[in-house]
Formats: sequence, C-alpha cells, structure tokens
Amino acid sequence: MARRKDARILRTQKWIKEAYLRLLEEVPHEELLVKEITAEADINRATFYKHFHDKHHLLREMVDELFVQLMLEIQSCDTEIDFVSSKQPHPRFVQLLTSIKQHALFFSVMLTKQNNIHFQQKLETFIKDSSNAILNIALNYNHKIKCSEQITRTFISMSIIGTIKWWIEEGFPDEPEELAQYLTEMIDGGIYT
Repeated sequence: MARRKDARILRTQKWIKEAYLRLLEEVPHEELLVKEITAEADINRATFYKHFHDKHHLLREMVDELFVQLMLEIQSCDTEIDFVSSKQPHPRFVQLLTSIKQHALFFSVMLTKQNNIHFQQKLETFIKDSSNAILNIALNYNHKIKCSEQITRTFISMSIIGTIKWWIEEGFPDEPEELAQYLTEMIDGGIYT
C-alpha cells in the first residue's frame, strides 16, 4: 500500500511550484536560479534540495504530474459518443479544455511565455494519444481523406495545439464547451462547416 505524503511536505512542494511558476512568467527557465525560487517561496535552499535535485527536476515533476492528472481526467470521459451524428462536442475535448483553463497559468507559461518545446511535444503526443477514439470516429464516418492517416492525425493535433495557444493568449474568449464544439465541427467537416 502506497503511503500518503505528509501534509507539510505537500504544502512546501506547493509553495515551491507556485513560486517557480510566478518567476517563469518573467524569467526564462535557463536563467532562473534556485536561490531566486527559494526566495520567492520563502524557504531556504536546503529545503528546496530536500524535495528536488535542481530546477530541471522541479520542472519535469510538474510537467509529469500535470499530464498524469490530465490523462486520468480524459480517460474518465465517454469515448464511444458519436459526435458526428449528435453534433455535440466530444466530452474529451470539453474535459481537456476545462483542465487547461483550470491550469491556465501553467499552460500559459509553458506554451506562450517560455515556449517550452519539450512541453509542446509532450502535449502533441498527449493529444494524439488521447484523441485516438475521437479521430477514429471521424476518420471512419464515411469521410474520405486525401492524406495518410498519420498526416491527418498530426495536422489535427497541431491545429488543436495552435488553437489552444491562441485561446490562452487571448485570455480564454470562449468557454471550453464552445471551443470544443468548434474543434469538433472542424474535425468533422473542415473549416468550411
């Protein structure tokens, strides 16, 4: 049986992560120093090193935690919904966008302010993997595609990432359900729907 972390440990890690994100809004990751993170979190360096090896370990852990949480949230959604005939946004898109909005600061920092390529690639892979059921419905719904399936999946996932970046940069002008509806319609019928 897995042991639960002590509440003090969780609280300290939360302070460190929040301080790190606040700093990343202004300072590139590569220029950020651990002493700046500890000053922002109001802890000493020894406390930081009890929890993380370095700032790279902190970043990896934050990214990994986020994607584990996203996967659990996405997997809880119905994958068999026929969004093409129901004309409803797919629940996975709604959940993904809702989660992104809930973690707005993290996604904003990683996708726009830091333009973190590793994070963007991980998000692309996540979208491809988690959207397979959605794309299978669209691709198998008597739609004829002119490109290979791999090109189509890459195009769609990169379009979704670009749309997400725009959505974040513009301050979330649409609700997650509305944007999910637009994405669903574009996957089904293209940009001319």
